[in-house]
Amino acid sequence: MGYGDGIYRSDDAGNTWTNMGLKKSEHLSKIIVHPKNSDIIWAASQGPLWSKGGERGVYKSVDGGKSWKRMLGDDDWTGATDLLIDPRNPARLYAAIWQRHRTVASYMGGGPGTAIYRTEDGGSTWEKLTKGLPNSNMGKIGLAISPQQLDVVYAAI
Repeated sequence: MGYGDGIYRSDDAGNTWTNMGLKKSEHLSKIIVHPKNSDIIWAASQGPLWSKGGERGVYKSVDGGKSWKRMLGDDDWTGATDLLIDPRNPARLYAAIWQRHRTVASYMGGGPGTAIYRTEDGGSTWEKLTKGLPNSNMGKIGLAISPQQLDVVYAAI
């Protein structure tokens, strides 16, 4: 399995690229740019596959990618598999967080830290969503918002 070394930005339609950080993320799941302010960026990082640590979780930049702050996730095994922005309200985002542990000898494909979260303030605070979801440990999660009914969020668990 290959891995990357961060998030890149091009200011000339893809002719040249600059690394903008998250060099230890290894596996970025999603990048979202604020629809009205391109200095605000969110990135979902699963983190390294074979070791704990790295940069995993949901990160936010408010300066066009020059600096990043983790908003959700942890230092060990909990990263982000998906991230959605509500098209009506860019302060509302949904994040799928996946706690998993993989070594040469074992694999835990979803621990108690796996969940779906929502923020109403651009990522400063997050609410864990539980209604209608399994009560047991969940595996990797993918998310989608219905384009016809924007209040409907789908989760592939």
